[in-house]
Amino acid sequence: INAEYMGCKKSSEPLKSPIVACELGYLYNKETIIDLLLHREENDIKDFDHIQKLSDITELKFTSNNKYETEMEAMGNLEQWCCPVLSDHTTDGHHKFVYLKECGHVVSEAAIKQMGSKNCLVCNRPCLKANDYDGSCDNIILPILPEEDNLEVLREAMVNRKNMRRDRNKKRKADDMKGITKKSKTATIVGVPKNFIDVSREKVPITATPDVWKSLFKDPSRKTKEGFLVRAGMQGGGGGTNI
Repeated sequence: INAEYMGCKKSSEPLKSPIVACELGYLYNKETIIDLLLHREENDIKDFDHIQKLSDITELKFTSNNKYETEMEAMGNLEQWCCPVLSDHTTDGHHKFVYLKECGHVVSEAAIKQMGSKNCLVCNRPCLKANDYDGSCDNIILPILPEEDNLEVLREAMVNRKNMRRDRNKKRKADDMKGITKKSKTATIVGVPKNFIDVSREKVPITATPDVWKSLFKDPSRKTKEGFLVRAGMQGGGGGTNI
């Protein structure tokens, strides 16, 4: 395991920041994964078909080992990272580490067991054990470089989580559409009075007298011979002929 902290799973090149992990616990250089996604047809993706998009990986937040004064000095050394809670636990292969899917913080498995698993030990963000995943929290605790015997179990659990997230997102979209439809049914036209009469839809007999036509344009609330069309023209700054 300790040697796997040194190289990218896909390219075998030395790990360098930014470093990412998939839900199976493998470590990669982020630029390698971006290249994989951009040139999928040209790459051999047989062992990496579980990475379909960037959301399938997490950028990790390692804690540097204070034993080394500079990043260059630590680079390439198995103990270059340590647990932010139990600092004597380093990535030398003697301690197991885990990471949190959403916030990306890396801590030792022992720290999780000692301090609890309800919140991230670094940023206090709510989290959940992978085995307890119910779709309510995506900040799950996942192992880094697990034993080969556990990979099939991890792969099956990963597929189940993806299916749960997909179903959850579909339900959210359906609920959003229902809300939009409901709002549109109750929407009203702004600026149109409730008692507005569309005279174009009024049925007036062909034999109607001029007085009948005038009544359609008169305001019964005002004692004036001035018609609606004239007032509209006057208010808009234009002239008009009284009807």
